[in-house]
Amino acid sequence: MSSIRDIRTPWRDKLHPAQFRGRTFFVETGTRAGGRRIALHEYPKRSVPYAEDMGRAARRFTVTGYLIGPRYLDAKDMLIEALEADGPAMLRMPFPIFGGSGGDMKVMAGPYQITESRERGGMCGLEMDFFEYGDPKYRVTQTTPGTVNNAATNLENTEGGYGPTGVSGADNNPANWPMETGVSGAETAPYTDIFAGGGGQFGGYGQTGNWFAGGGGRFGGSGQTGSW
Repeated sequence: MSSIRDIRTPWRDKLHPAQFRGRTFFVETGTRAGGRRIALHEYPKRSVPYAEDMGRAARRFTVTGYLIGPRYLDAKDMLIEALEADGPAMLRMPFPIFGGSGGDMKVMAGPYQITESRERGGMCGLEMDFFEYGDPKYRVTQTTPGTVNNAATNLENTEGGYGPTGVSGADNNPANWPMETGVSGAETAPYTDIFAGGGGQFGGYGQTGNWFAGGGGRFGGSGQTGSW
């Protein structure tokens, strides 16, 4: 007498045990969700919307299954370890939901639930979510300490010195700073006197004086505050 297994069906030939990160489990139902990401624009006083295609949505897989048998507790612990491990792994489903061949897919494990009940001893129910891992070339990895150090170095190079751009040497002299177009010669003297220790506002004998050089200004050596 023939059995149902003797009936040749193409979909049955493609079935294989389900597993994730090498840990096997049994599947009751497997659901695949996907489609397109749509940004729906609806405008005031208009009856016609505009649906903008934003690209393919990430594939998501929801699995309802179970573990059963005298050693199901060991299988449960190993599956929990696989689901909580860091990084992507290969997911294999018994149903051909990954295409015609029903092949494996690299996924990231999401939330899961494991249910055990008194009425059903020797087994546990599974609810698991998996998300398509995709292409890692779009991920940018940065080391936070290195990024902070580089930013601090760039800031020092930009803000250092007295010049408008933090340059040193001759370009750090206020007399060499760029003036407005057509201003040259004696007309640059007020800008020079401001910082160069002359009799200007920030000069050696001016209102504020030379802050660091000990001039005769407010913060200078002989000024109101005295030498720093």
